[in-house]
Amino acid sequence: LEWLAERKAQAEVLLPAIERYGMGNQAKILCGDFNDDPDSPALRAVLDSRIGFHDAFADCRPGDIGFTWSRQNPYVHPSTTRDQRVDYIFAAGDLVLKDCSVVFDGSNGLELASDHFGVFCTLEFR
Repeated sequence: LEWLAERKAQAEVLLPAIERYGMGNQAKILCGDFNDDPDSPALRAVLDSRIGFHDAFADCRPGDIGFTWSRQNPYVHPSTTRDQRVDYIFAAGDLVLKDCSVVFDGSNGLELASDHFGVFCTLEFR
């Protein structure tokens, strides 16, 4: 599982840069396709960092898996063996989480846009 270590190493390069350029409790948002499950070493590194990142979707919708990579999506290659949440929004600092949802999944009037569903989050400055 070399790719797990590689993804963790990538996160460990990213996090010090955020710490260096982000000032104190200033609002910070990190988002993207991490190609990893919520309990992976890379995502644990993000959540356990001194920055204080929170997984916006998990905090807003506890108990909701929030798949963003799904066999239900016709753009996903048929060899896919399981649904996963691989896209994330992490927030830290002077931000208050208001709402979070999976979008571009064919519901709520938002059609499929790619092989990933999106994550939408409403944050407010404290």
